[in-house]
Amino acid sequence: RGQQRLEPDIVYLIDRPGAGQATVFTGEPGISLQSPDTYALDLLASRLNSFGGILFDRLRTQEGLAYSVSAGWDSPVDHAGLFLAAGETSQPARFIQELCSVLCATREALLTPSELATAKGGLLNSFVFNFASSYSQLQRTVVYQLLGLPQDFLFTYRDRVEAVTAQQVLAAAQRHLHPSQQVVVMVADAAEMTPQLEHAGFIIEALYLESEA
Repeated sequence: RGQQRLEPDIVYLIDRPGAGQATVFTGEPGISLQSPDTYALDLLASRLNSFGGILFDRLRTQEGLAYSVSAGWDSPVDHAGLFLAAGETSQPARFIQELCSVLCATREALLTPSELATAKGGLLNSFVFNFASSYSQLQRTVVYQLLGLPQDFLFTYRDRVEAVTAQQVLAAAQRHLHPSQQVVVMVADAAEMTPQLEHAGFIIEALYLESEA
């Protein structure tokens, strides 16, 4: 295409003849809950997701490529998790290209004050559900005890989210998002989707589940 690719070269394809749409996953190694970038990346995920998020606006509203799309970090307590993005689409080649374009953009530009405030508001509004009932508070206490987390984790979490700057979000994205190096796995009708993927320059590698091998 005359320019550096933003997306990976290889798509690992699990053939599902008759599938109406392609289910696409992209991913790379992530972080643990103990990472100092947890708060910045949670804010970035808030900015990417939900109604009005970057992914929704770009891939659904503007491009009409997917009804639903999401991305974020799974952050276990005792080991590094994964970054995963996913969506269902009838145009997987363009979907992957546009998804990676959005992710690359988060590595290049600071959030505006308004965007940062909206991301914090969305994240912290969901945070209040941790205090919704006595049962949820008791359940949380038991889980934190089992995982070795301090009982005030949620309170310090909120304060640390509030303290995150746009510069910290950008730096965390640059450290932990590498769209061109991510692994892409797709479940789709291979006969239907392979031509558009190859036309876009992707290399297709068949992936078989253990029961199919």
